[in-house]
Amino acid sequence: MVLAPEALMPRWLFLPLLLSIGGLPLAPLIAWPHGGDLDTYGCHNDRKHGDYHCHKGPLAGQSYSSQQDMLVALQALQTKTAPTSGASSSTGCRMRPYPEGPMRAPFLLIEEGPIPGVGSDRPLTPSEAKCVENLLKAGRKAIEANKVTEGILLYLSVADTAPAQAGDTYLDLASVLDQTSYPQPAVIAYRKAWMAFEAGHNLRGVKIEGTGLLTLANIRDSIVRLGGQVPLATSEPGKIVAANSTNDIYEKYFKKALPSVAPP
Repeated sequence: MVLAPEALMPRWLFLPLLLSIGGLPLAPLIAWPHGGDLDTYGCHNDRKHGDYHCHKGPLAGQSYSSQQDMLVALQALQTKTAPTSGASSSTGCRMRPYPEGPMRAPFLLIEEGPIPGVGSDRPLTPSEAKCVENLLKAGRKAIEANKVTEGILLYLSVADTAPAQAGDTYLDLASVLDQTSYPQPAVIAYRKAWMAFEAGHNLRGVKIEGTGLLTLANIRDSIVRLGGQVPLATSEPGKIVAANSTNDIYEKYFKKALPSVAPP
């Protein structure tokens, strides 16, 4: 008897293999070892109980009959906690519109965010600088309160207002998502930070220096730690980081640069 391919391997392995054979690109998959891989929303199909259960995110601990039912509940929660147009900290700021249509995965919003381009280095006006400061604070606060979509949109509003600072913006977003246990959006934000920093290096022809290299190295290490794939290096600093460990970079650009101190 000849077994079907899905009988020889678990379906979750068979489908990615089939897609890869067909030449379709695969997004990085992140798995957590506990009775079923978590999806973008921090949930999974609980085979033991026959339902859809959430372990992370704003609906942690809740169970639903299907992912669609969860999305309905999540949409209602996000709508209930959507930012109001009269928020004093963002009045007059350039704001990303809150999505009114079907709920979209947070990582998709991050992937669509801007990166530095020609003309992005213009100086900010005083009002824009104040907006950036207030939006960053509001974004961190929203994510820490499990209002992930709201927080991401606030961070993207910062990137829209100050594209030259997009690398730092995405890195801050990634760190907050990482610290609040949203690993998959965090990976995407770390990847976006890498790409934004490299775009800035390519535009400005940045001189090779330790701080910039160490920033990229730490981003690289965070992506790997969370199970993601580091983007291909396109800038000279990125290529140096890709070819060296973080410890090697520290030894070459920091430790050796320190003046030697003679023992007393």
